[in-house]
Amino acid sequence: MGNIPSEEDWGEYWKDLDQKSAYGSFFGRSNEQLQSQFHKDGIELVYEIRFMPKRVFDYYVLGLRDFIISGDFPDHEAADFSSYFLDMVIYLLEHDPQMISSRIKDLNPALKYVADNQKIYNAPVDIYGDFSEKFIKIKKLCKLNKLD
Repeated sequence: MGNIPSEEDWGEYWKDLDQKSAYGSFFGRSNEQLQSQFHKDGIELVYEIRFMPKRVFDYYVLGLRDFIISGDFPDHEAADFSSYFLDMVIYLLEHDPQMISSRIKDLNPALKYVADNQKIYNAPVDIYGDFSEKFIKIKKLCKLNKLD
């Protein structure tokens, strides 16, 4: 998964409140160390990943992927984590495709797994939307952005 992002990789994080928060939560930690932190601090950490500088995002999004696939979170949070994972990828493909361009192929198997296993994540379609449809949208956005 590469090296833990350096201070230089974070750039001028203090100029952006979201990046500053992410820095406080993630800086100096390996993806392995963060697995228990994801479990403890929940969706807030997942949310912060979206606002990281690209080189930092490239590292930590793989830790998020591993966390989502592990299923190592309380049942009542499974739907939120899995839905946010799909929604984060859609958001980035729509608004900042370069941010996710170098990692989309690494994420695709996990995205497909989540989409194919919506019931495992206890995510009712009427509340969280259809994960299969979200995955189809991701594939279309990848094609549109020439990331497939």
